[in-house]
Amino acid sequence: MGRVVALEMPVKVVVRTTISQGDESEVFELVTFGRFFHKGSAFYLFYEEELDVGKIKTSVKFSDEDAVIIRSGAVNMRLAFHLNHQMKGHYETPYGTMDTMTDTKNLTHQQTSGKEGKLNLLYDFRLQEDHAGTYQLEISYKKEGTANEHS
Repeated sequence: MGRVVALEMPVKVVVRTTISQGDESEVFELVTFGRFFHKGSAFYLFYEEELDVGKIKTSVKFSDEDAVIIRSGAVNMRLAFHLNHQMKGHYETPYGTMDTMTDTKNLTHQQTSGKEGKLNLLYDFRLQEDHAGTYQLEISYKKEGTANEHS
């Protein structure tokens, strides 16, 4: 039986998070580099970020209706998303593990010519049963070295 080998592609990753709570919203943006590949019906994106507290490795697995984001290192978190469903997860802190809940309102993935794409998530986020805001998460990736890069 043959083994399917997925080809990895080095990518530039832009993560843009908008957190809204009531009338206020905050926007955070991260630009980094990582790896992307497609295997079966799932897409995978891996990247690292450096924060004051240390290095965080992030893996994102997504398909048409669901996604999982796992962060490990200085921050340990698992967030699951399924369109129009509430999903449990967790966030580990030095003081203990907190329960999380995502209620996914929108999940879309667009890919252009196999060299770039974008994952969009819109979800309500709960931390220890308290509403922590509505999150708009946009993760764009583009093959490194492709022409017409927009900043």
